[in-house]
Amino acid sequence: MAPKGGKDHKATKRKARKKQDDTIAEDEVDTKNTRKKSKEPTTKEKRNKSKEANKKASAETGAEVEKEKEKEKEKEKEKEKEKEKFVGAIMFFCKQIIEINEPSLNAYFDKNLTSYRNLTATTVEWGKNPSKNRSNGAEMFDHSRVQVVEAGSGEKEPSPPRPFYINASRVKFEQCPDLHFIMTQYPLPDTVYDFWKMVFFEKADRVIAIFEPYVDEAIEEFNKMPEALPTPPTPSPATPSTTTTSSSGTPTTPAESPAEPSKSVQQSIMSNSIRTELLMNKSFFPLFPEHFINIRGFLINTKRVITDDRNKNWLATYLVETVAFSFSNAVVANVYNCSTWPVNRTPNDEKKLLALCRAPFKDYIGENGPIVVMCDRGVDRSATVVLTMVFIDAVIAGKQVKCDEIFKKLRDQRAGACSQAIYFSYAVRAALYYFKIKLKTMGSTGSEEVFKRIEDALQKVPARK
Repeated sequence: MAPKGGKDHKATKRKARKKQDDTIAEDEVDTKNTRKKSKEPTTKEKRNKSKEANKKASAETGAEVEKEKEKEKEKEKEKEKEKEKFVGAIMFFCKQIIEINEPSLNAYFDKNLTSYRNLTATTVEWGKNPSKNRSNGAEMFDHSRVQVVEAGSGEKEPSPPRPFYINASRVKFEQCPDLHFIMTQYPLPDTVYDFWKMVFFEKADRVIAIFEPYVDEAIEEFNKMPEALPTPPTPSPATPSTTTTSSSGTPTTPAESPAEPSKSVQQSIMSNSIRTELLMNKSFFPLFPEHFINIRGFLINTKRVITDDRNKNWLATYLVETVAFSFSNAVVANVYNCSTWPVNRTPNDEKKLLALCRAPFKDYIGENGPIVVMCDRGVDRSATVVLTMVFIDAVIAGKQVKCDEIFKKLRDQRAGACSQAIYFSYAVRAALYYFKIKLKTMGSTGSEEVFKRIEDALQKVPARK
């Protein structure tokens, strides 16, 4: 017999179970719906997104790497193109020398170039100023002479421009647009003032001076080196100089400022440096640091002397500051003083000439003003330097230049330049020597033909005897 209420109890249990089942079903449905509606990603989705992000990052990194590789390839291609142009220019340079119909370049010069002159140029101003010319035989053309104009002096009403005569010529070449030379004679005692005025107004911050004190007969006034001058006084901390130089010793030209600061520069020079006389110096600038000369209102102050251990007996660099009493700015120039290149001869090593040609560009941070190149008359040793620079600069740029055309262009601007074959041929020889060095530093493989061509050209250019 069934217990009382058995059926009802079973039915109740079934209903409860069903309700529970229904509740579970409903809960599951709700949970699923909740998951669908939830914005939070699942762990799996996070992993997938992370993988996609990594792939994208890898792809971007790979693309950047490829871009860098392409840039490097382009750079290498450009280098190869430049190298090809350089090599082609060398081959052309050598070919013209090898193919001359003379036993040597000296013989070619004597036959074809020595008598060349500019037939249309006039020399009126040169004839009017015989006392300012070192040689009566070395003319100077009117069209290329440096006409220095004294600009306003910083006053409220500047004085009108006043041009003056100086035996100096502007020299430029189409093949080397960035090179601008002023070729000039070594100053006479009466033209030292004119020389420094030219440096000041032309803002010429590089000067190459070539002469040999004990041998150079053309410079009788400066044929002796001075004795050691007194030790300069200790600079006063109260009067600092406004002139600045780079860490390498290369000068920077201060910007123009009101007239008052120039007084402090002048006072600094006169307080911290020793005044000396021009005749005592036996030079157109003081040869010892912290010494100055006063030439009619121009203070020429040697701030520092820098020697190159590799070229100690060949070249010294003087940092020379020029300050005019009536102007607010100072011009600082590097004077590259070469005092062992004898007249009528060439250096015994091409590296010496190359060092002299390189000096104005080493660590240079100026405004690319004119390079003043001077020797006794400003026509021979100075011309060798100019020609060497032009040959090298043009060939490095991949330009095919003809040596005799460059020479004629030079003589068109500076009368009588390269009066002897030895100066012309030595410039060519130094350039060829440089090309050999440059090719080796470029690590040029397969350049045996180029080196052979250079050697063949050198056979036509006699070495110094």
